[in-house]
Amino acid sequence: MSNINVKQIKETLEKEKASLINQLDALKNDKTRKGGAISADWPDQAQEVENDEVVDQLETLELNKLKDVEAALTRIENGSYGSCAVCQNEISEARILAVPFATKCINCS
Repeated sequence: MSNINVKQIKETLEKEKASLINQLDALKNDKTRKGGAISADWPDQAQEVENDEVVDQLETLELNKLKDVEAALTRIENGSYGSCAVCQNEISEARILAVPFATKCINCS
């Protein structure tokens, strides 16, 4: 890869991974904090269900991002990091810096 410091990218990805794991733990704690208790009041129940749905969606997004970050770390280890998964051309430095877990060049995205 041209001018990209892969070691620095790896450190960034590892920090992102740790942050995502912490966020997922916080979301999990938020879901289990209630202990299954449901309010007796209907409006409160509706709000709780809506909040649970938002937490579930956030958890799904964070899990997907964690998978992307882990896959990028694997690509660094096996030497395929920075190559487009579609055309095998090099992913631009600007794209890597913006999205360090990118798997495709801008043309194939």
